[in-house]
Amino acid sequence: MTPVLSTICFRSLVGLLIEINHLFQDALTFLFLINMRRGEDY
Repeated sequence: MTPVLSTICFRSLVGLLIEINHLFQDALTFLFLINMRRGEDY
């Protein structure tokens, strides 16, 4: 039961991130670039 729930959770999370990336194409890279300018590492 747990592997099924984790698979559903991860697939929905990945799908949500992909859809956000389609709607706001620079949203994920924009946040990454702001933090790089501040000198913060990931």
